[in-house]
Amino acid sequence: MLKKKKLFAVEPLVAVVFWGYAFTGIATALRAGVKPLNIVTLRMMIAAVGFVSLYATGYVRFRSIEICDWPRLLLITAIGILAYHLALVNGQRNVAAGTASLIATSTAVWTYLFSVVRGSQKWSWNAVAGLCIATAGILVVVSQRGISATNSSWESILLVFCAPVSLALYTIL
Repeated sequence: MLKKKKLFAVEPLVAVVFWGYAFTGIATALRAGVKPLNIVTLRMMIAAVGFVSLYATGYVRFRSIEICDWPRLLLITAIGILAYHLALVNGQRNVAAGTASLIATSTAVWTYLFSVVRGSQKWSWNAVAGLCIATAGILVVVSQRGISATNSSWESILLVFCAPVSLALYTIL
């Protein structure tokens, strides 16, 4: 786990900027002929350099991980990190960057649903109504923009939907 020594206001801004440009960057790299696995590897390397830099400068310290925690850590890493990136990048081969970013915002919907199923969240009609409205908006945009504007296939759209699903599972595990 991470222990934060100090957090400056510039760090969240940098994270938001990188996240915001990620969808456009992925689309540009795919159009340039970069293979999806290479994009995922590059994204992981950038994150690794960031973590090593934070650790080396003393902003972040790592606690030791118990042996009994490794299986769960590997599972949530595979589901939340690797599956998310592979689904997003492979799906974005045929889905516009804006549509993919909108689909990715459905993570809250999936997190709520999985949390209710798991029993860690109470069922609320207000929450369900809000999630239905959000999901309807996503589906309208996907059906109008995702397919007609970019010749996207439903398979690619479903693959992009796997990204927020895996991130939601990562969140609740």
